[in-house]
Amino acid sequence: MSKLNLFEGKKGLVLGVANERSIAWAVSQHLHEQGAELGFTYQGEALKKRVVPLASKVGCDFVESCDVTKTEDIESLFKKVK
Repeated sequence: MSKLNLFEGKKGLVLGVANERSIAWAVSQHLHEQGAELGFTYQGEALKKRVVPLASKVGCDFVESCDVTKTEDIESLFKKVK
């Protein structure tokens, strides 16, 4: 079966990956397999230690801190995304 690359040329930002068993991680893997370029966020140092290695598995070098309960974190993140 050939690879369809449904998301070739598309970019996505994934929030909510906690570990390799997260639904967000499973979705990320499928998006990557279909050609998407991904970025990830984490909340706190404990999650950073988990998310950074996972992001590298899909060739991602955009990994940023973001606490979604803080408006300033969200605004800062989207300035970096641009």
